[in-house]
Amino acid sequence: MPDKSLSEGIRELLEEFRRDLGPYGWTIHVEGFAGGDLRFEFRNRLSSVSHGIGFDPSQGPAEVREELRLYLEAEPEFARTKLAKPPRRRRALVGGLRWAATTYGWSSRVFREIIDTLQAAEVLSVDEAEWMKIVGPTALQEKLVRPWRKHVRAEQRRDQARARSASSIPRVSSPRPRGQEK
Repeated sequence: MPDKSLSEGIRELLEEFRRDLGPYGWTIHVEGFAGGDLRFEFRNRLSSVSHGIGFDPSQGPAEVREELRLYLEAEPEFARTKLAKPPRRRRALVGGLRWAATTYGWSSRVFREIIDTLQAAEVLSVDEAEWMKIVGPTALQEKLVRPWRKHVRAEQRRDQARARSASSIPRVSSPRPRGQEK
């Protein structure tokens, strides 16, 4: 949804949050839905998750500001990404490494060792490695980490079971025409 189609108060609020979060890699997009509801979508390539909050645009800017403030305080990823100046390059790689660490349950020690290895191999710069060490691997709220990992493990088991069943299907070969036998 184009910013110019928003009310002046909501547009000013959007710009205020963009100024606050933009320096840390966050972009904020507005989505409109049937019925007139709006959603602010927060994305950051340094983060392994995106966030969003919906609201009724007939609310005043002060009410929406308070909802957004409470939402941002409840999501620790916003505070984490503000802990250090974000790297400018390889943001997708950094976000991907953080996603892998969260999803696969890497300990902080393993996360640091992987970062050090990638820095030594010059895959990550000093700035990128330092940012990742300060911000850490987890992008999810703590209460969501365990259920997420459980979900990922269940998906992996289903994929493995599918692969096993596909490899156990007997293959039937068609008979060769006369004269082509081995």
